[in-house]
Order: sequence, then structure tokens, then C-alpha cells
Amino acid sequence: LVFAKPAPGLFHRVILQSTAGYGIDRSTTLAAEQQRGSEIARIMGFADDGSLAKLRQVPADVLLQTYEESFPDYYHSPAVDGQLLVSSTWAQIEAGNFPDIQMLAGTNHAEWLDYISIDATKDDVVLTAQELGRMDGEKALAIVASEPDPRRAMDRLITADAYVCTSQYTAAKLAASGQGSWLYFFTRAREDEGGAKLGAYHGAELPYVFGTHDSYMTTNDVDRALTETMMGYWTQFAATGNPNSADLPDWPRFEAPEFRVQELGERISTIAAPEPELCKLFNEWVAERK
Repeated sequence: LVFAKPAPGLFHRVILQSTAGYGIDRSTTLAAEQQRGSEIARIMGFADDGSLAKLRQVPADVLLQTYEESFPDYYHSPAVDGQLLVSSTWAQIEAGNFPDIQMLAGTNHAEWLDYISIDATKDDVVLTAQELGRMDGEKALAIVASEPDPRRAMDRLITADAYVCTSQYTAAKLAASGQGSWLYFFTRAREDEGGAKLGAYHGAELPYVFGTHDSYMTTNDVDRALTETMMGYWTQFAATGNPNSADLPDWPRFEAPEFRVQELGERISTIAAPEPELCKLFNEWVAERK
């Protein structure tokens, strides 16, 4: 939406939770998507002539099941179609080609921990480092070598590669264009067994943003106070383009040279941008692509 061709002037602020680097290496074209549609028609036994009309007669659950069986690993991204998008979102980010917007964005401390097996080993850490798409795996592995828990080491690698570093890069690009950019780092883990196992997992911030703490969650005074603060930041930003107000802890812009981030957790304070060593590797990868 930020980079959609018809969108300028329709909105002026965006809040991006968990990643501000969407589309970094997931760009497709209208022609590729049309070819995928033709392929699913062929798989279902429909000739090209009239295949669209035939597909429309297929029950949705049957169509979805067939598609998922045929393309199990395909990740849907906005297509560069010349109408909504004239180039990929990441190309626009790299070029600093932002519309007139302010941005509040951030990531969680343990974005991927929930998806990592409790039986993970050091060999899994090595494999994770080798499979990183956006930083030198050998150097990244050395950075997390001191982590005693293989799950946490794997989570740091994936969280930095896919979430933290992409968000910092995008926020810095927006700030360099002279527009307002604020970055958070959510660290609150529930004070129960689930919190001990999963930490501040992917999506853990949502109940705090919307005030929707389910009954199965352990919610105490710390959580309630954090909820009030985060709801205050989010609504203040939506209303004014700046999350700060007299009733909230000061949240500095994410900008050079300090690049400060607001920690949202058991404490609310301004900190240095997390994972500086891993994000340096990410920035090197970006520079090599140019």
C-alpha cells in the first residue's frame, strides 16, 4: 500500500508490526501469476479456452486444496503489474522512494522462537546459519556462537535476518528522506510457562496494541500498564503522526547518528538498535546487491 501507484494522498501514516522489509526477495510479476493460474487450470483438467469460467464453478475448498497441493511452498506477494506496483517494494525502499508518510514500525525479541523445535541442536544452528538469505552465514554463526540455547541462537539468526535488520534498514531509509520514523523493540514475555518457552514471539504484541488479553493469558499489572502505554503510542501516532505526548515516556525518532529504539516490555526505555553485528552483515548484503 505504501508504494501502490494510486495510493499517494489517501493515507499519511503507516504502522508496520514485525517487519518493515516486506517484499525484500519476494517479488513476482503479473505474467508469472497469470501463468500460475493457467497451470492450476491445466492441473484440474480444464482446457485454456473457457478455463476461467470453469474454474469459477469449482467449490472454493476444492480449488484451495488443489492449489495448496500443487504449490505447497509458494508465498504470495504483490505482483509488479504496472497498475498497483510499477516496481518491487524492496526496490522502492532501496531507492528511498517513499511517499509523504510517517512510519511507526518494530519487531519482537523472539519472532521465530515459537516455530523452533524444543529438540533443536547445535547442528540445527549451523544449518540455520547456512540457509540465511541475507547475510554471510559463517560470520553470523560466529556472532551467536556464545548462545547456550540452540533455540535462542536459531531465533536470533532468523529474527535478525527477516525482521529486525530489514525494519531498521527501511526505517533508516525513510528517516534519510526527511520524514518521521519511529522504531520499537517489543520484549515482554508472559509470566507463565508459555512466556518462558516462547518469549516475545511473533504476534505477542497484538493483545497489547488492541487491549485483547485472552483469559488463558497470564496478565498482570505490568501487562496492563504496558497495554495502556502502547495503545497511547499507537493512537497518538495515528492522530498526529508522532507517538509522543505529555502522558507517555519520550520516544525519539529513529534517525542518524544515534538510531535509537523504544523498548516496550517490562520496562519502557530508549535503547540502542538491537543486533548491531548481525545487522551490519545485513547491510553488507544489501550493498553487494547494488
